[in-house]
Amino acid sequence: CCGYFSHLKDCTVTDVCGGIPTASTTAAPAPGPADGEGDCVTHGWHVDRTSMDGCTNDADVDPSWLDPAIVSLMLHPTADGCCEMAFRDKPCARYEVTGCRYVDPAGGGSG
Repeated sequence: CCGYFSHLKDCTVTDVCGGIPTASTTAAPAPGPADGEGDCVTHGWHVDRTSMDGCTNDADVDPSWLDPAIVSLMLHPTADGCCEMAFRDKPCARYEVTGCRYVDPAGGGSG
């Protein structure tokens, strides 16, 4: 993860598999878009796991991304926020899924 997000100044690693606990920082995610009317649920914008060339707001979220230690790095309320974090100065496609209901990844309900 730290290698992928190498442009970050600080990269805190948290062992979620039971090793020696390490320090972690958690930032509260910003509020997301309003509820949609579809059956799908989105936790915000994240790297598209299929294309790996941009960001999407689809429901294909790795469950580990919801860990409070990394959720603010992995899920973003906007496509621009995702692209800035994951791709920095590189091209970043945006794959928007409409009609999805936003659910706050921090557990605050829909926003």
